[in-house]
Amino acid sequence: MMTDVPVYMLVNLSITDPAEYRTHEKGFFGFLKRDGGEFVTFDDAPDTLEG
Repeated sequence: MMTDVPVYMLVNLSITDPAEYRTHEKGFFGFLKRDGGEFVTFDDAPDTLEG
């Protein structure tokens, strides 16, 4: 039996080919919306302080 369990993902990406990334991004947002997912936050120019 499977139950609905919330899943949280932390991702730190370095995009080297923005045009190629956008082709994958389009599919991702549909998947996110379909399953009730949401972005908590994102930053186009993050500073990683530790970790």
